[in-house]
Parts: sequence; C-alpha cells; structure tokens
Amino acid sequence: LFEREGDRFVARGMDGAVVLSAGGAARLEKSAEVWIEIVPEGWSASVGQIDGSAVTFAGAEPDTDAVWVLAGERVLEEFRILRSPGASPVARYAIRLGPGLRGARLRNGRLEALDRNGKVAFHTDTGRAVAVDARGERRAVTLALDERRGVLETRVDVSGLSYPVVIDPSWIWTPAAW
Repeated sequence: LFEREGDRFVARGMDGAVVLSAGGAARLEKSAEVWIEIVPEGWSASVGQIDGSAVTFAGAEPDTDAVWVLAGERVLEEFRILRSPGASPVARYAIRLGPGLRGARLRNGRLEALDRNGKVAFHTDTGRAVAVDARGERRAVTLALDERRGVLETRVDVSGLSYPVVIDPSWIWTPAAW
C-alpha cells in the first residue's frame, strides 16, 4: 500500500520500492543503483490522492485523469482515463535510468531497461498495453522510443471509441535483475 511521505507516495517491501511524486512521476527501484523513473511529459503538478494501493492524479492533462495502481508484486499499472475527445490519445514519458542500468530499448513492442549484464530489469507488459472504451471495445496501444532523447511515446487510435477511454500500459520489474 502507498503511504504519504511529504509530497511523495511510497510503497515499500516488494523487493524494492515504488515512489510517486507530484506531476505523476513514478520511480521503480530495487536499490540506489538499479531504478527506472517514468516521468509523464505535460502533466499538471496536481497533488495525488491516495486510496490504498492506488494514487489518483485528477486533471493530470486536459480532460484526463491518471491513476497509478500497485497490481500485485512487481507490477505498477498506470491508467490514463480520457474523459472526452478533447483528451490526447498520445502520451510521452521521459525515461530516466539509475547508474546500475545501462540502457533502454524497444523490443517486440515492449520497453525494456537493461542491467549492467544486459538482462532485462524492468519492462512494460506488451500483452496488457491496451485501451478500453465505455462499451468495452479494446484497442492496441503502440509504443515508440526515442533512444537519443530517452522519451517513450504511447499512442492509441480513438476513432469510433466511446468515452471515457482507459489506456493501460503496465510497468513491471522482473526478478532477472535481482
């Protein structure tokens, strides 16, 4: 469960910690050396509201709420809730890596962060990166990584969908790093 520590929300004990801060930045960490920070670009500095294993950032973007949820051990879910056609179906995230990680790549449709030995330490769950509309229609979420800038982009085609639309890329940290 998340606990408030000043202006941050922290969950510990899952082979590391998850730290959320104002503006929606999420940091998954195993140690001071091995961590990945996922920083949404363009989110407001809204203060999150804690509810057990979830933190909600209302109005993170225009017509968009964001919810970070601990969904079991080593899984952090981010739900972007597009409330209307005025919400952007594209999100960009700055990806920052701790000194114990050597880089990030896009492989088979998922983002992977590699440890010093080239093993996957963190990754998105490709099978779960989806968008679901108010009628239950599902669409694939595509990922693109600008390795030079360290920016991940998620995109979904919302044409013909009914609002609200929930976009769900999952962030997972894997035992291979430990």
